[in-house]
Amino acid sequence: MHLPEGRRQASAILLVAPLFHELPRSRRLLTEMASHLASLGFPAMQFDFYGMGDSMGLGEDTDFDSMRRDLRVAEASLRERIHADSRDRLIVIAFRGGALPVMSWIAAGARPDLVVLWEPILDGLNWLQELEREDAAERRSPGRYSSIRTGRQRDSDDDAGDDLQLMGVAASRKLREDLAEFGMPPPEAREHVAFWAVTRPHMRALELDPEFGLALDADAPEFGGGTRMESALFLSPGVRAIVDALGQAMLAWSGAAARADGSGGS
Repeated sequence: MHLPEGRRQASAILLVAPLFHELPRSRRLLTEMASHLASLGFPAMQFDFYGMGDSMGLGEDTDFDSMRRDLRVAEASLRERIHADSRDRLIVIAFRGGALPVMSWIAAGARPDLVVLWEPILDGLNWLQELEREDAAERRSPGRYSSIRTGRQRDSDDDAGDDLQLMGVAASRKLREDLAEFGMPPPEAREHVAFWAVTRPHMRALELDPEFGLALDADAPEFGGGTRMESALFLSPGVRAIVDALGQAMLAWSGAAARADGSGGS
C-alpha cells in the first residue's frame, strides 16, 4: 500500500501485476510506479493473486474464478484502507496478462471507473500457445532443468509440461482452460468503464477503442524475455516519462470527475 503524504485525490489505484514469470521481473517497476503515483496524491495498492507471487495458496487452485474473488477482495481492502466513500473512484492499472482476469471481472459485473491497460494481452489462447512454446524451449535449454523429477537429461519434450508448470510457475489445467476460452466482455458490460491504453508502436489494434492512449518507445524494456531475472524491469527514463504523462492525465480525469459530482476532491 502506497499512501500520499499530503492531500489525496478522490481516486485510488489498484495495480494488477502481469502473470507467470513476468510477475517477479516486474516487482521493482510496479513498486516504483506505485510510489510515484502516491506522490501525485493517488493511494496505490499492489497485490498478488492467490497461488501466485508472495500470496498463500497453491497454484493448482488458481483460475479466473479465484482471480475475480481476489480482485473483489483487493478493491474492498483498498477502499477500507483509505476510508473511501461513494464518491471515490477506482482506477485499475493492469499489466500484460493481468488484463485478462480484469476483463473477466468486468464481464462478471465489476465496474471500476477507469481501467488502464498497459501492453495488454487480450487474446488468451494465442498467449497460452506462445507461453507453451517458450516453456518447451526453456526445458530443452542445455544445462538447465537437466535433473528435474526424473534425474535424467530431457532429450525430448514428450513429458514437458506434465508437471502443471508454465515458465517455472504453477499453471493449473483450469487456468489454462480459462486462458484458452477467454472472451472479451460484451459492449454492454464495458459501457460504464473508461478504458485507456499504454501500448507499443508494433502492437496490433485492441479489441476495444481506448478513450486515451500513450505509446512506449520501441526500445522500452519488455516484460517478456524468458525466466532470466537479470533483465528485471525498473522505472527507466523513457518509462518514467510515460508514467509522468499517465499520472498527469489521471489527475485531470480525477479532478473532472470530482467536480462533476461536487466533491471537489478529498
